[in-house]
Amino acid sequence: MSYLMERVSYLKGLTDGLEFDNSTKEAKVLLEMVSILSDFAEAIEDLDDEVGELDEYLDAVDEDLDDLEDFVYEEEEFEFDEVECPYCGEILNIDSDFFEDGECEKELVCPKCNEVFILDNDECDESEEIIE
Repeated sequence: MSYLMERVSYLKGLTDGLEFDNSTKEAKVLLEMVSILSDFAEAIEDLDDEVGELDEYLDAVDEDLDDLEDFVYEEEEFEFDEVECPYCGEILNIDSDFFEDGECEKELVCPKCNEVFILDNDECDESEEIIE
């Protein structure tokens, strides 16, 4: 934004070189306009600096938030297996630790159709299956 200040300074130099008679109304208006332009340029430059600082601060907060999310959600990463309900076709997300207790079969109730069905553990050997 320094180019605004450079342009206003150039304009001030031009008005100084014209050696206006400060007693005329036109000269007063023109000099006041140059002064106002200078104030605007300074205010814009200040705002640009503040926006830059806020941008840096926002980047730092974003990085901290990313670190916090990694910390919080790292321990709670869940792996799901998709299972289709044999009655209505609804896709269910089942926690991969669902068969953690070593059982080969578990009953599930479909939340959509409320039908009960048996889910087999893929990790069970056929020799371990219960024969009735």
